[in-house]
Amino acid sequence: MTTSQIFSKWDETHSELWSHQPIRLEHEMHNSPAFSIDDLARLIEGYPRQHYSIVQTGARGSSRYGAKVTSAISEAAR
Repeated sequence: MTTSQIFSKWDETHSELWSHQPIRLEHEMHNSPAFSIDDLARLIEGYPRQHYSIVQTGARGSSRYGAKVTSAISEAAR
């Protein structure tokens, strides 16, 4: 379990506005080890195939990470 905050600059104003109007927040989720390519691949590999579908946008392999994740999905499906 992590003790770090998801939102990097949360303050009382955000708490007051939450659910009353749109607010813009910065987050640190992309820095979490849970979002590493290896951990995402393990998540995909362990998820039951009958419970997911793949939706892809853009040209196949156009993303540096998309190609790796697509490869991990293909391997998990075998």
